Amino acid sequence: GAHRISGKRLPVHRTSPNRNFAPLVRGGAELLPAAAAPLPSRVLCLHPGVERAGLNGGGRGRGGGAGKARPPGTERPRRQGRGSIARVYTRDYVRVPFFVDLSRPQDVLNHTCSLYLNTEEDVWVGVWHTLPASQWEAASGRGADWYQEALGDGQPVIIYLHGNVGTRALRHRVDLVKVLSAAGFHVLSLDYRGFGDSSGDPSEAGLTSDALYLQQWVKRRGGGPVILWGHSLGSGVATNAAVRLQDGESAVDALVLEAPYTRIRDVAANLLITKIYTFLPGLKNFLFDLLKKNQIEFANDENLKTLTCPLLILHAEDDGVVPHHMGLQLQQISVEARRGLGEDAPVTMVSYPAELGFSHSSIYLDPNLPATVQNFVQNLRR
Repeated sequence: GAHRISGKRLPVHRTSPNRNFAPLVRGGAELLPAAAAPLPSRVLCLHPGVERAGLNGGGRGRGGGAGKARPPGTERPRRQGRGSIARVYTRDYVRVPFFVDLSRPQDVLNHTCSLYLNTEEDVWVGVWHTLPASQWEAASGRGADWYQEALGDGQPVIIYLHGNVGTRALRHRVDLVKVLSAAGFHVLSLDYRGFGDSSGDPSEAGLTSDALYLQQWVKRRGGGPVILWGHSLGSGVATNAAVRLQDGESAVDALVLEAPYTRIRDVAANLLITKIYTFLPGLKNFLFDLLKKNQIEFANDENLKTLTCPLLILHAEDDGVVPHHMGLQLQQISVEARRGLGEDAPVTMVSYPAELGFSHSSIYLDPNLPATVQNFVQNLRR
């Protein structure tokens, strides 16, 4: 079912452990400090925001066996050059947030360790594993091996697949992880290949493979349900991965889609730059052809026609990046598809009224979010 949150507007929280450099969030738009003004864009951008950036420059990650966490003290992987997502979908500016060492999550998050997974040859991806907050004392001084063993405690695990802006250290992502950790979840935050400190070139197939690898890595170690949580761009990664799992007869336990779109071309058509230059003949078709040429679809609408896992959709009515009506469309598509397939797994949508000011990236401010997610996950165990 769908329901709409009511209540008075909440103040947007603007403090951060990395308060000198982390971007502020106002109405869902990420604002860089003056000293962090981006360089001129050198690529075609089909989405607003400051994008993936190379702290470490070029080079290749050094393999050490597929699926193994990188041993402490070894060199962190270095990101390679720009791929199709970088060229077509993102702005290749500078790394955001500035001066956050992604190998040191303790600078912004408690009871969190950093690990690197070898998802493909020459591709290492950076991941933060944040424990349920109740385990903070037990986690003191522990290493990556202990954190891996902790995944077997039976608590639910959320794999967080972020949007196209920046890294896993962005403030609204860190704050969401804090909320979910306090609610009793393990949270694994992934920087896809080509993002943050991960190596490799980004592409739709590559991002999907990274998410699949992490889900299977967690499943081998975890004792509780594993939920894919995709925000914005990450919603397409999440549904792609879920379809692959379902086709392989290993369905994902559940999906949470935050600010999801129907498909990337629909977001491109909604962007301000597209609307401003509508007088240019063929511009929209040019953009769509460019996406098609680079095999970038992220077709949530098509994916949800076949997916049968429990689904929770979260969307703010004042989302200025991905319009709220796209979330409603996806809910309707999913409900109708399940009815036709004879499936009864729940489809739930929570809409946040515009007066709350959550926009595209601030749903974590909802004080009822922990209960919403907990109730959703509890139903998985019945």
